[in-house]
Amino acid sequence: MHSNTSPDGIHSVRQLAEQARKIGLDGIAICDHDSFPKEQFKLKGLLILRGMECSTAEGHLSVFGVPPNFDFVKGMPAAEVVARARRAGGISIVNHAFSVRKRRSSMGSAGLKLGATAIERFNGSDFVHNFMALRKIPVGTGGSDAHSFYELANAYTILDCRPREDDVLEEVRKGRMKAVLSQNPFSILKRKYERFFIKRARRKEHQHAGELR
Repeated sequence: MHSNTSPDGIHSVRQLAEQARKIGLDGIAICDHDSFPKEQFKLKGLLILRGMECSTAEGHLSVFGVPPNFDFVKGMPAAEVVARARRAGGISIVNHAFSVRKRRSSMGSAGLKLGATAIERFNGSDFVHNFMALRKIPVGTGGSDAHSFYELANAYTILDCRPREDDVLEEVRKGRMKAVLSQNPFSILKRKYERFFIKRARRKEHQHAGELR
């Protein structure tokens, strides 16, 4: 999921975490676009993984378990990001490989040959990718790709381990995971509705600021 550190995210890490616990999740994975989440909020009883969704030359790829100074430059070849994440002791996951709506940031079949730790089987905001993944990706992760707390658990990953970062990363490395899809289209509409009013409020603020100058 994405926090409001990302340009297209609308809720804070705190808001995402509190909603996640409310609906019964054991952990969440927050990946902002080309940066790590800045808010260091913690919530007892909930694992909060902090990663980065990297915009590579071929498409989007998330990394976890890497240090905050992870050596990444936007537009870097995906294979290089995978290698650097591995050397740093982390993992890499290909995102929404078969998306049509996000085709400019999706790798297609190349994502299957990249050598990443895992590939996203189900994506909570992309119907086409999920349809393709049923045939092409038998084992992978489930990610909500949520940009708001309305979309939490639209897709998720079941892991048979304790909700601790090291244990979670090791299970993914070993491919011991099950992706679950539970899309609720209305959750995406709620996010779009709220984002519309946020944008409108910001435009009014800019207009007002201009009038004052």
